[in-house]
Amino acid sequence: MPAAPLDLDALALRISGSLLRLRASSPFFGALSLFARFVPTSEVPTACTDGRDVFYNPAFVADLVKEELDGLLLHEVLHAALLHGVRRGKRDRTRWGIAADIVVNGIVAAQPGMKLPATPVRAPQIEHLSVEEIYALGEDQADSIDIFDEDYLARISKIKLPNTKIQLLQKLLAKA
Repeated sequence: MPAAPLDLDALALRISGSLLRLRASSPFFGALSLFARFVPTSEVPTACTDGRDVFYNPAFVADLVKEELDGLLLHEVLHAALLHGVRRGKRDRTRWGIAADIVVNGIVAAQPGMKLPATPVRAPQIEHLSVEEIYALGEDQADSIDIFDEDYLARISKIKLPNTKIQLLQKLLAKA
Protein backbone atom coordinates (compact mmCIF):
# COMPACT_ATOMS: atom_id res chain seq x y z
CA MET A 1 0.00 0.00 0.00
CA PRO A 2 1.55 3.38 -0.97
CA ALA A 3 2.35 5.86 1.77
CA ALA A 4 -0.10 8.69 2.29
CA PRO A 5 1.09 11.98 0.83
CA LEU A 6 2.65 14.33 3.33
CA ASP A 7 0.69 17.42 4.29
CA LEU A 8 3.25 20.20 3.74
CA ASP A 9 0.95 22.77 5.33
CA ALA A 10 0.78 20.70 8.52
CA LEU A 11 4.59 20.36 8.51
CA ALA A 12 4.96 24.11 8.04
CA LEU A 13 2.74 24.60 11.12
CA ARG A 14 4.89 22.16 13.11
CA ILE A 15 8.00 24.09 12.09
CA SER A 16 6.35 27.40 13.05
CA GLY A 17 5.47 25.89 16.42
CA SER A 18 9.04 24.72 16.89
CA LEU A 19 10.39 28.17 16.06
CA LEU A 20 7.96 29.76 18.54
CA ARG A 21 9.15 27.36 21.26
CA LEU A 22 12.74 28.23 20.40
CA ARG A 23 12.04 31.96 20.60
CA ALA A 24 10.25 31.55 23.93
CA SER A 25 12.86 29.30 25.55
CA SER A 26 15.94 31.02 24.15
CA PRO A 27 15.49 34.50 22.71
CA PHE A 28 19.10 34.52 21.47
CA PHE A 29 18.68 31.34 19.41
CA GLY A 30 15.18 32.42 18.45
CA ALA A 31 16.56 35.67 17.06
CA LEU A 32 19.04 33.70 14.96
CA SER A 33 16.20 31.67 13.51
CA LEU A 34 14.45 34.82 12.28
CA PHE A 35 16.97 35.10 9.46
CA ALA A 36 16.43 31.61 8.05
CA ARG A 37 13.93 30.46 5.47
CA PHE A 38 12.75 26.86 5.94
CA VAL A 39 12.39 25.02 2.65
CA PRO A 40 10.92 21.51 2.19
CA THR A 41 12.78 19.29 -0.29
CA SER A 42 13.21 15.61 -0.94
CA GLU A 43 16.73 16.32 -2.25
CA VAL A 44 18.27 15.92 1.24
CA PRO A 45 17.88 12.87 3.49
CA THR A 46 17.37 14.84 6.73
CA ALA A 47 18.14 18.58 6.81
CA CYS A 48 20.93 20.97 5.88
CA THR A 49 21.69 24.63 5.43
CA ASP A 50 23.51 26.68 2.84
CA GLY A 51 24.17 29.33 5.48
CA ARG A 52 20.94 31.20 4.80
CA ASP A 53 18.14 28.75 4.07
CA VAL A 54 17.39 25.56 5.99
CA PHE A 55 16.36 22.68 3.75
CA TYR A 56 14.48 19.78 5.32
CA ASN A 57 13.13 16.50 4.08
CA PRO A 58 9.39 16.43 4.85
CA ALA A 59 9.36 12.63 5.28
CA PHE A 60 12.17 12.85 7.85
CA VAL A 61 10.65 15.79 9.74
CA ALA A 62 7.20 14.17 9.84
CA ASP A 63 8.55 11.36 12.03
CA LEU A 64 10.21 13.60 14.64
CA VAL A 65 8.71 14.30 18.05
CA LYS A 66 8.57 17.99 18.93
CA GLU A 67 11.75 17.96 21.05
CA GLU A 68 13.66 16.39 18.15
CA LEU A 69 12.23 18.89 15.67
CA ASP A 70 13.28 21.73 17.96
CA GLY A 71 16.78 20.24 18.22
CA LEU A 72 17.02 19.70 14.46
CA LEU A 73 16.02 23.26 13.61
CA LEU A 74 18.38 24.74 16.21
CA HIS A 75 21.15 22.49 14.86
CA GLU A 76 20.74 23.91 11.34
CA VAL A 77 20.32 27.51 12.52
CA LEU A 78 23.55 27.19 14.53
CA HIS A 79 25.47 25.95 11.49
CA ALA A 80 24.32 29.07 9.64
CA ALA A 81 24.91 31.46 12.56
CA LEU A 82 28.40 30.09 13.22
CA LEU A 83 29.22 30.47 9.51
CA HIS A 84 30.32 26.87 9.19
CA GLY A 85 29.85 26.84 5.43
CA VAL A 86 31.96 29.95 4.91
CA ARG A 87 34.65 28.96 7.42
CA ARG A 88 35.23 25.58 5.75
CA GLY A 89 37.14 27.17 2.93
CA LYS A 90 38.98 24.45 1.00
CA ARG A 91 38.94 21.92 3.82
CA ASP A 92 37.56 18.42 3.26
CA ARG A 93 33.75 18.74 3.30
CA THR A 94 33.03 15.46 5.13
CA ARG A 95 35.64 15.90 7.83
CA TRP A 96 34.64 19.55 8.34
CA GLY A 97 30.97 18.53 8.56
CA ILE A 98 31.73 15.99 11.28
CA ALA A 99 33.75 18.54 13.26
CA ALA A 100 30.98 21.14 12.87
CA ASP A 101 28.33 18.60 13.93
CA ILE A 102 30.32 17.78 17.06
CA VAL A 103 30.31 21.46 18.08
CA VAL A 104 26.68 22.16 17.16
CA ASN A 105 25.33 18.94 18.67
CA GLY A 106 27.13 19.76 21.92
CA ILE A 107 25.33 23.10 22.07
CA VAL A 108 21.93 21.59 21.19
CA ALA A 109 22.34 18.76 23.72
CA ALA A 110 22.95 21.33 26.46
CA GLN A 111 19.62 23.07 25.81
CA PRO A 112 16.75 22.04 28.08
CA GLY A 113 13.73 20.55 26.31
CA MET A 114 15.59 19.67 23.13
CA LYS A 115 16.68 16.34 21.76
CA LEU A 116 18.83 15.47 18.83
CA PRO A 117 17.30 13.06 16.32
CA ALA A 118 18.57 9.46 16.40
CA THR A 119 22.31 8.75 16.10
CA PRO A 120 23.75 12.26 16.30
CA VAL A 121 27.49 12.81 15.96
CA ARG A 122 28.66 13.40 19.54
CA ALA A 123 32.07 13.60 21.17
CA PRO A 124 31.47 15.28 24.55
CA GLN A 125 35.18 15.29 25.37
CA ILE A 126 35.97 17.69 22.53
CA GLU A 127 32.72 19.49 21.70
CA HIS A 128 33.87 22.56 23.66
CA LEU A 129 36.55 23.13 21.01
CA SER A 130 36.07 25.19 17.87
CA VAL A 131 35.38 23.45 14.58
CA GLU A 132 38.87 24.40 13.40
CA GLU A 133 40.43 22.85 16.51
CA ILE A 134 38.48 19.62 16.11
CA TYR A 135 39.26 19.48 12.39
CA ALA A 136 42.97 19.95 13.13
CA LEU A 137 43.10 17.08 15.64
CA GLY A 138 45.51 14.64 14.11
CA GLU A 139 45.53 16.57 10.83
CA ASP A 140 49.04 15.36 10.05
CA GLN A 141 47.72 11.80 10.48
CA ALA A 142 44.27 12.39 8.96
CA ASP A 143 44.21 9.05 7.17
CA SER A 144 45.39 6.99 10.14
CA ILE A 145 43.81 8.60 13.23
CA ASP A 146 40.30 8.00 14.46
CA ILE A 147 39.18 11.05 16.46
CA PHE A 148 36.23 9.00 17.74
CA ASP A 149 38.42 6.26 19.21
CA GLU A 150 37.74 5.92 22.97
CA ASP A 151 41.45 6.00 23.89
CA TYR A 152 42.02 9.10 21.78
CA LEU A 153 39.02 10.88 23.30
CA ALA A 154 40.17 9.96 26.80
CA ARG A 155 43.58 11.56 26.13
CA ILE A 156 41.94 14.69 24.70
CA SER A 157 39.63 15.06 27.69
CA LYS A 158 42.65 15.26 30.05
CA ILE A 159 44.11 18.28 28.27
CA LYS A 160 43.53 21.53 30.15
CA LEU A 161 42.47 24.14 27.63
CA PRO A 162 41.76 27.86 27.99
CA ASN A 163 38.26 29.10 27.39
CA THR A 164 37.23 28.61 23.80
CA LYS A 165 34.77 30.84 21.96
CA ILE A 166 32.07 28.19 22.44
CA GLN A 167 32.67 28.09 26.20
CA LEU A 168 32.50 31.87 26.39
CA LEU A 169 29.29 31.88 24.33
CA GLN A 170 27.79 29.24 26.66
CA LYS A 171 28.73 31.34 29.72
CA LEU A 172 27.16 34.44 28.18
CA LEU A 173 24.00 32.53 27.32
CA ALA A 174 23.79 31.14 30.86
CA LYS A 175 23.79 34.70 32.21
CA ALA A 176 21.07 35.85 29.79
